[in-house]
Amino acid sequence: MIDKPNIMNQEQDADQSGSGVKRRKPSEEENSPAERAVVAANDEQQLADIFKLTIDCFEEVFDYLSLKDLTAIGQTCKRMQRIAGHCFQQNYGAAQAEFWKEHFCLNEVQLDCFNHFLQNVEIDGDVFTSDEDASVSDDSDDSDDSDDSDDLDTKIYPYNQTIDFVTPLKHSTSIKKIEFGDIDLAFSHMDEMKAVLSKAESITIDGLYLYQNKFDTLIAVCPNVKHLTLKGLINSDFGYRWMHRIYPALEHIELITLIRSKVPELKAFLELNTQIGQFSVDKGLFWTNRALYRNSNIKFDTLAIHDNWKVDFNRFCNLLNELHEIGFYKKLHFYFGYGIQQKHLDHMASVKRLVKICAKMNDHVAVGAMTSLEELYVNESRFITDLKSLPHILSKLQRIDFYKASCDDILPFICHAENMKKIKVSSLLSGSHFDEDHKILDLIAFNKEREKLVGARKITIYVKEDVYLATKWAMKQSDFKLIEMKRITSYDWSHVFELD
Repeated sequence: MIDKPNIMNQEQDADQSGSGVKRRKPSEEENSPAERAVVAANDEQQLADIFKLTIDCFEEVFDYLSLKDLTAIGQTCKRMQRIAGHCFQQNYGAAQAEFWKEHFCLNEVQLDCFNHFLQNVEIDGDVFTSDEDASVSDDSDDSDDSDDSDDLDTKIYPYNQTIDFVTPLKHSTSIKKIEFGDIDLAFSHMDEMKAVLSKAESITIDGLYLYQNKFDTLIAVCPNVKHLTLKGLINSDFGYRWMHRIYPALEHIELITLIRSKVPELKAFLELNTQIGQFSVDKGLFWTNRALYRNSNIKFDTLAIHDNWKVDFNRFCNLLNELHEIGFYKKLHFYFGYGIQQKHLDHMASVKRLVKICAKMNDHVAVGAMTSLEELYVNESRFITDLKSLPHILSKLQRIDFYKASCDDILPFICHAENMKKIKVSSLLSGSHFDEDHKILDLIAFNKEREKLVGARKITIYVKEDVYLATKWAMKQSDFKLIEMKRITSYDWSHVFELD
């Protein structure tokens, strides 16, 4: 494998005649002010020459760099920041950047130079405290140093600015997704937050401690939200007043709760917001409110069920088929947690228009009976007993996502699944076309195998950055006629259940 050159530390100075002979730059002490100005002008001209490259050239060069190297490039000047930021969005735009102590980070790399290019961010409870703690922080600036000041700083330091996460994002035109995790936002600073929240198309609230009026305030400043996810918020203490309102932009509502009681307001919400195309809900809330679906005119393009509650599976599948018959949904997504058994899959095989399964498996099962599947997401491929026959059985399958799989596990799909379009493997193990030690994937061999299949679509294989870079440096390209390789972070593979 060819070693990556250190282009950042290899500088040459040609003499004015253009001979290309190296010469020592004179120090500032050796130059007069006029001479220094000439040198500065020449340096500026030499720096400008790089911008004569087209954006395609920059994309190709930067594609060989890691995230850490790309951020280093982005810190050199404003022009390069814009170009590197464009490449950052292409290669890492789908990844979720986490906020920590005034910085957004991804894989432990600070992204300060790319704040304006961030599209997907998480604001977690480890960073923020409540309004009351924030006020203590403000008052503590004038207090004397006490023995417990270190403990206080540890507790509330990240929230000293109260609204830290807004600062790096308030001028961004790229932000799309914001997730709040287990926090109590400072609603006294809603005006500052509005500058960011009003731009987001997807808002996730996971364990946010809110009273009804606070939730109303939050939703009011998110007019462009198309995808709203609420986790653990739907209960009698929280209130249901928000369910009686129309949200014109909303296309997808996701409710992941611990509620096992009837919520009549849910029917009002769904009938008021008929523009919603996808309804994602946990099985407990869905099952206990099944009567209101039967007695309504609610219709969805996609229904997604998250299996977190024990219900007689035969009865549950009968309910799904009944709802499909009356037009409640057109396509079904089902998410299994750990504990999936063969009998569950056998029941699911009878459900109409089941097009996607996401499953955490810890036992061996066969999935080939679900012939309408278009997407399959599994934590480990080794648990699927009929894996090699799936490309022949599941003719509609277009996407597969394995957290852990060998190269030989994905080879049958490349050779025989003509409609396959996307394959993701987070942890790729050795196989006939993958060198696990050097992290090199033999894309040429994959492409040759794919070319043998008549009518085959082009497949994009998504891998982690270490595999991507090692393969790219070894093969000098990542895009072939019927096989292409990309970073996992370039495409939104998010699922309700993480597969790791």
